[in-house]
Amino acid sequence: MLSATRIHADEATVTVVSDTKDITDWALRYFGGWWNATAEAAPVAPGGSIAEGGALLLADVDMDRLADIETLVGDYEHDEVDYANARTLVARHEGGAIYAIQPAERLAYHYDPATSRLVIVGAHTEPVAVAASRLARELIRGQLLRAGFHILHASCVVRDGRALLTFGHKGAGKTTTALLLAREGYELLANDRLFVRPEDEGLRILPWPSAAAIGFGLLESTGLYEPLRARVLDGEQMHPTQDQRVTDALHAGSTKPIWNAKGRELKPQFFPDQLSSILGMTLAPQARATALLFPRVAKDAEPQLVPAPRALEEEDFFTSKTEDRYPDIFRLAPDKEAPATDLADQLALLPRRALVLTHDSRASTELLAKTAEACCPSKSAPELAGLLPSKGRPVHRGTRPKGTARDDRTRSTDDNAPYPHLPGAGGYRPLSAHVPDALLRQGGSDPGTRHYGGRGLEAGHQRGRRPRRQEDPADRRGSHAPPGLRRDRGTRPGRRAQGRGVLQPVPRPPRPLDASGPVSP
Repeated sequence: MLSATRIHADEATVTVVSDTKDITDWALRYFGGWWNATAEAAPVAPGGSIAEGGALLLADVDMDRLADIETLVGDYEHDEVDYANARTLVARHEGGAIYAIQPAERLAYHYDPATSRLVIVGAHTEPVAVAASRLARELIRGQLLRAGFHILHASCVVRDGRALLTFGHKGAGKTTTALLLAREGYELLANDRLFVRPEDEGLRILPWPSAAAIGFGLLESTGLYEPLRARVLDGEQMHPTQDQRVTDALHAGSTKPIWNAKGRELKPQFFPDQLSSILGMTLAPQARATALLFPRVAKDAEPQLVPAPRALEEEDFFTSKTEDRYPDIFRLAPDKEAPATDLADQLALLPRRALVLTHDSRASTELLAKTAEACCPSKSAPELAGLLPSKGRPVHRGTRPKGTARDDRTRSTDDNAPYPHLPGAGGYRPLSAHVPDALLRQGGSDPGTRHYGGRGLEAGHQRGRRPRRQEDPADRRGSHAPPGLRRDRGTRPGRRAQGRGVLQPVPRPPRPLDASGPVSP
């Protein structure tokens, strides 16, 4: 008997159908915590169609169909790629049909773009279930990208519908930051990547459901290793991508890091629902971006805030060029990617903080909690994420709060503030605080003078003087976007001509979120 799981994310819809209920139950478990996933009985729509719009994914154990597709791929010219860490052979036939096989996993795929129907067959139930959930997410991804969403390489936690996004290269501390803040009462929205779309109300964030990898060291330092080990000893099944050596270490009670041949640490792999059932986290289905964090883990340092957070880089945006784990082998994404310049512009306007974290989880948690509170205050806080100064009026170019030294424009007027250079701590933020460091070019006679878009940000400019225009290609191209994501020419929304035709940024903070709570779909 057919069973089905329907998955919704924003307006994207995929229905997973199978004769094997374990496969559809797997999808329900995988997506239910973050996206809207419901079990359905077949058929559910007029005319007998099980899918009410959106894409249809059929998955089952079928040895005959598996052998047929293996023969088709073998007989025709095909490409070899690495998809989800597995060797994959892909053949594209006339008419647009795409066939693929993963020989080691005994999986086969057939995608018909004309009907948005994807078929997955295999020799065993569990690999088919894993592949079905992975491809259901890919079908959702294609629809969300067409709806204007982008994918960021970041973790994310949420409080009162407002999100803190954490960026960094591999090993920088994205997962550490998310886990420590989740232990402090924040909701977890993303562990490694997320969907984001610029909207009138701000940047809307949606989760990217996936297994979460958390190292032994972090689990031990947060007191979560023993509860995990107890569940495993009681028969709890972790995500099947977990290496057997990790499972053996959990049974043996070992916390010593395990490395594979490529020098990558092997970690316990959690289903999304196990983040709640084992680690006690609450999952968030959506939020609005409020601030950006850039952590760095240093073993022997003191947890501290550090100056000059880095600008966003091309590697922080998942595109067809930077996607390394899930290449679009079935061409589910739109042929032409939407430009990310407007997204990068809005991200650049958000408060940014750089931190050094250590292996002392208690001290790191204390620093993160204070920083997060300053960037994302609770509902009762009178200021929104430090975007307004303490006196309640926006800071514009050329203004300076009364009592603030001319040559010390970034220092708080309150010397007793716990973090003088954090927003909401009594200080104010000049125009340059909104601009990524990579776009602040050093220049002028004063080594400390900074320029953006051909206009100086030196003290004379801050006092209202109009410096001479400096010709620069950035005047015609100016964008906060990383080099690989910029438009070639033109003026983007949110900019205006000021001062003899030179383009200047207009530093507008995002609109405050509704005080009633999380944003509705």
